Amino acid sequence: MSKNLTLAIDVGHNVDFDGGVVGIRDENSLNYEVGTKLIEECRTA
Repeated sequence: MSKNLTLAIDVGHNVDFDGGVVGIRDENSLNYEVGTKLIEECRTA
């Protein structure tokens, strides 16, 4: 029996006025990179 699941992935801090922490890596860019990779992996699973 197969179940449909819904998973919401928020890549966060993607607005101009709140880009998140900037240090070794920019949080906004890192969140986007990880989030899009996770979405890609979930779609192929």
